[in-house]
Amino acid sequence: MEYTVEKIEELITEKKKIIALTRKEFKIVGQHLRNDFKLISMDEKRSFHVFMRKHIDFLENFSIGLIYLPVERASIHLIRFNGNHGETVEDALLPHAHRDFHIHKITPELIEEEINDPKKVSITKKYASFEQAFRYFCKYINIVNSSEYFPEIDQPNLFED
Repeated sequence: MEYTVEKIEELITEKKKIIALTRKEFKIVGQHLRNDFKLISMDEKRSFHVFMRKHIDFLENFSIGLIYLPVERASIHLIRFNGNHGETVEDALLPHAHRDFHIHKITPELIEEEINDPKKVSITKKYASFEQAFRYFCKYINIVNSSEYFPEIDQPNLFED
């Protein structure tokens, strides 16, 4: 399969359903709370994996990602939503995406080079917490049954669109 920008976006946004949670509660691993779940496309031909990581002390340091599990090759890390976890940079005055809430996406070039780290980054104002990011993530990647597994996901929030 050829992975174009359009094909990557199609994989990210096609309708999917949750088929299994790894665990009901987050598990502590080092300084992070971790959880995962499995997804399948509506036609049941494509499998995906979602991971969630939250730092125990620094609430703005989190990551939620979608991994595609093709049968013909190794997994592809399609997209990752991050908090404003910050990074040490040489010049504090230069803009740096990791200081803001941001989203990483894989590119066709990275897939071709077998680099499984989504490096294309964009700053977002769509969320300002893990909970908001998770809600937006589930909508963005088009999970049709997220409220069955995460009932709180549909609770209205006065500060969101």
